[in-house]
Amino acid sequence: MRTTISSSRTFAHKFILPIFWNGLGVFVVLMLLAGYGGATWAFLFVWGIGAVFQLWIYLPLKKVQIDGDYVIISNYVKSVRIHASDIHRITEHSLLSDHPIWLHLKKPTEFGDRITFIPHYRWAPFRHHPIAIELWELMQKVQEDAGQEGAQFPAEGVASEEPMGQDQYL
Repeated sequence: MRTTISSSRTFAHKFILPIFWNGLGVFVVLMLLAGYGGATWAFLFVWGIGAVFQLWIYLPLKKVQIDGDYVIISNYVKSVRIHASDIHRITEHSLLSDHPIWLHLKKPTEFGDRITFIPHYRWAPFRHHPIAIELWELMQKVQEDAGQEGAQFPAEGVASEEPMGQDQYL
């Protein structure tokens, strides 16, 4: 059974928010060119910071589903199916409200070797997101089924991009 583990907000964050945000930026630039100064320079600076954040988090977002021992990754146009054993490690950022999760892959796919997605909303700083734990457990199960020693699960309390994979904890 296929289960979607990425947030239903993924589509809006990936496509709608950038259109709105960039449209707002173009509007401010046009105001500056037309001679309306003042606070618009400060706003343009804030807009630039938001644009960089979008490039870092929202542009690479993917829709992610689990189907048994497989992870299906989609950019809403095409999908790639990878085995959970192809996940090298899992990292997350627990201080951002969207709590992005990165799947670091052993070999690149059409979408690269790092997949970014946002799980359903849950605000609990310094805690692992349940989806990250579920993915780690799937990775652990696949490793044990293959006769490999599984990775140790890291302790909670680290705020940023905490690795959850065999390369850091064996």
